[in-house]
Amino acid sequence: MGRTYMDCDTKKQIILRTATKHFANAGFDGARVDEIAAEAGVNKAMLYYRVGNKEALYEEIFVETIGGVLSQIEKEIRDEDSPEQQLTKFATVFAGSLNNNPFIAPLILREVASGGTHMNDQAIFKMNQIRTLLATILKKGEKKNVFRPSNPLLIHILLIGTLNFYSASASIRNKLSENVNKKVNREEDKKDFILPISVVATEVVNLVLNSIRINN
Repeated sequence: MGRTYMDCDTKKQIILRTATKHFANAGFDGARVDEIAAEAGVNKAMLYYRVGNKEALYEEIFVETIGGVLSQIEKEIRDEDSPEQQLTKFATVFAGSLNNNPFIAPLILREVASGGTHMNDQAIFKMNQIRTLLATILKKGEKKNVFRPSNPLLIHILLIGTLNFYSASASIRNKLSENVNKKVNREEDKKDFILPISVVATEVVNLVLNSIRINN
């Protein structure tokens, strides 16, 4: 039998996921296309055919990932009339995307630190769409007299920034938890460093809700 579109999509996803790991670990300049191709199980010619050159590969990661998260958030909040529930879904869906791909947060933070050096206009547009969606939820809450007026960009940084940082800091948090455990020998202190990101999302969104909700 010939290859199906699903086979092609699956191979592309493997390439993008592998590339995300390499770019997150080595940065754009340090990542090598031949190493990405080898780990993804394709040759360089196939990688170029499926996605494109190194620049196209890097850009596609952001467009594909951010676009996928945006679509999932829109789907999850579509049937939710409550702004509070929509805000909660916004955070939990984003957290789920980081849990499914632990290398995307380090890559995002690298790009933020560089000032978006390697992000193209389409990737920036997708990222802004997520911010706009959050702003829409907050404005809906204000119109319903559920939320106090707030700065959507700051709420975005608080939610998305916290989740990205928490996901990207897994290795150092594990080291910190071991250090704390050795010094005080308290297992409950250790657990504070290794909470599931879904729990972190719930706690952070509750902090936001407690600060902007009119009737707590």
